[in-house]
Amino acid sequence: MQLAGLLTDKYQIIFTTAYSEYAVESYELNIIDYLLKPITFERFIKSVQKARNLINEDKPIVNKIEPPTNTTFFVKTGKAVVKLCF
Repeated sequence: MQLAGLLTDKYQIIFTTAYSEYAVESYELNIIDYLLKPITFERFIKSVQKARNLINEDKPIVNKIEPPTNTTFFVKTGKAVVKLCF
């Protein structure tokens, strides 16, 4: 939470955790979303789309272009890192 408090001005943050007790505090830090484990793929995609929409809102309308279709995300699950392509 302390690190997120330092980073929210520069970064968009999505928490993924098994602990629901930090949800209210995280939203006070203006994070994008708070995902509770186990996370369904549909819920994860909804959160990523919310982040993409917020990032695109910050851009001027004149320069707004469609997001690239070959977007890649890396997600840590357990000890593995999974590559997701959209």
